[in-house]
Amino acid sequence: MEGQVNSTISLRQSLWRLAGFDPFLIEFCPTLQNRIASIGFHYLLQMVLLFAASWIVLLRYINLPFRVICSLTLALLFTFLYYGLLRRLTRWQQLYNGWQILTFISIVNCLLAFLMTIGFSLAIFQQVISFDYQLYAIENNLMVTNGIISDFRGLWYAVSKAEEQGIVVWGLISTLVLLTFCYILPYLLTFQVIKSYHITVQSLYEQKFTKRS
Repeated sequence: MEGQVNSTISLRQSLWRLAGFDPFLIEFCPTLQNRIASIGFHYLLQMVLLFAASWIVLLRYINLPFRVICSLTLALLFTFLYYGLLRRLTRWQQLYNGWQILTFISIVNCLLAFLMTIGFSLAIFQQVISFDYQLYAIENNLMVTNGIISDFRGLWYAVSKAEEQGIVVWGLISTLVLLTFCYILPYLLTFQVIKSYHITVQSLYEQKFTKRS
């Protein structure tokens, strides 16, 4: 029982740290602990989604020996690089919390969500894209090839002209909206929490200083 409690506390502290907050100070902010833990959970979810999107795309287009291991390694590398970007963005928001930095972070994450939407769509609509690319090649007298360029052409054809246009477009829009929401939400929560966090920490220091005086 005690081990489960300790593991739960350790997990919460890891989420606080991932959210960019000092676990030692969060211990003195009981009203903010769950909200900050949810922010850390969303950052963890972002890394999982990025890893999944990277692995799906790399596994499809890498033609090397041990391609599963190679794609897995590169996906982990991309996830690690994103973690570095995440730490930098959270630090910037901690230092310069305001609408300007929030807008900049939102634009960066919207671009990332768009790229991930393309990656997931290439996997979700793989059969539709392959079929529509063959139609595109026939209409334009092109030789049918395999690769990322042909898949992009098939996706564009599916979005613009194919019979499945509605399904593919709604799939793209839904995925983009969900990913954008997931990647912007924790920064919005941080924008709301950080003022209360600073006020609480400041009051704690003032109380401690007053007691010592």
